[in-house]
Amino acid sequence: MVNRSSVQPDGAKKGTRENSAPDPPVALSQDIRVLLERADGKPMAFGTILNAFPRRTHAMLLVFLSFPMCLPITIPLGAFVAFVALFLFIGRPPWIPRRLREKKIPYARLVSVSNRLLRTLARMERLLHPRLEVLSGNTYVIRIHAVTIFVLALIVVLPLPIFFANMVAALPIFLIALGLLERDGYFIIAGYVAISLTVAYYGGLALLGREGFEHLLRLGG
Repeated sequence: MVNRSSVQPDGAKKGTRENSAPDPPVALSQDIRVLLERADGKPMAFGTILNAFPRRTHAMLLVFLSFPMCLPITIPLGAFVAFVALFLFIGRPPWIPRRLREKKIPYARLVSVSNRLLRTLARMERLLHPRLEVLSGNTYVIRIHAVTIFVLALIVVLPLPIFFANMVAALPIFLIALGLLERDGYFIIAGYVAISLTVAYYGGLALLGREGFEHLLRLGG
């Protein structure tokens, strides 16, 4: 398992990295289990969830936030993802407005999403390896990822009551975030390939026009 330190565009100087001790290689799945223990059957504020992952702020939060949006459930997390992407771009620790930080996440929903994420991670951990690290360790490339994720998050925020609408835009975010977390360039590339599905999906909606769009709304309703 890779030592997942926070992804920071500004980076540290070479001498600093050589003289500083690396972060302990704690698995993401372990952090999630600790979070569920802390919840102890009660709703948890979103700010508390953010504080539960201090070692790998940006990439880990993007994984944790984008995964629920890949599921056929409605969780309005697009705005949170956009905030994290913005701070990834400027290379600063994520800051979330007080109103959003105090938003309560029901325990049942937290458990449901966490358990699904743990099962997904169990299958993917064998595939994730440090590869093509220029895609996850270069300052300017990381900023490109941040802009891409920010745009996708804004698409997720669009109030489209159509099945799969959010999921199509959230999947690329999840794959890119996993690639950043594990420094796996292959997963980052997979995320950009998945963006083509997003473009095709929303392009199809545009081609359908107003009547076709309203028909999809009736089917979704």
